[in-house]
Amino acid sequence: MDGMNVPDDATTVLPAVRICAGCGEGFQPRRRGRPGRYCRAACRQRAWALRQAEAELLADGVVLPAPAPRSGADPRSSAARGPVAAQPRAREWVELLGVLEAQLLDPDSALARRPWEHVQVYDALGRALAALADCTPGGLDWLDRNDLRE
Repeated sequence: MDGMNVPDDATTVLPAVRICAGCGEGFQPRRRGRPGRYCRAACRQRAWALRQAEAELLADGVVLPAPAPRSGADPRSSAARGPVAAQPRAREWVELLGVLEAQLLDPDSALARRPWEHVQVYDALGRALAALADCTPGGLDWLDRNDLRE
């Protein structure tokens, strides 16, 4: 290399790609200090908010279903190593949605007092409803027409 004092055999060691503990995307950790667990501040903040919400629900005695491991998640993470819980059945989801409904209707509940978190709940419910429509033959119209409720 002309004009540079860099030997020809010099190599630059780049940090290994890590998997974000929040979104599951790969990212390059910073070069100095302890490697980060999250790719962005938004992922770190979302994870903190989820931990706080889970702690509040557990304090209220609500039993949460075990999260499914994300595709592409780091196999060394505790979520990937832990015991695999059975997926919740429809009845358990109905019970959890009932708990959500009760918390939203109770003006003294933490969730009811935090309207800024309602957007997240609304978005999650919308995604769940869209997934239900996608996996149901005939979609939501079929469910609405055929009243199969117990």
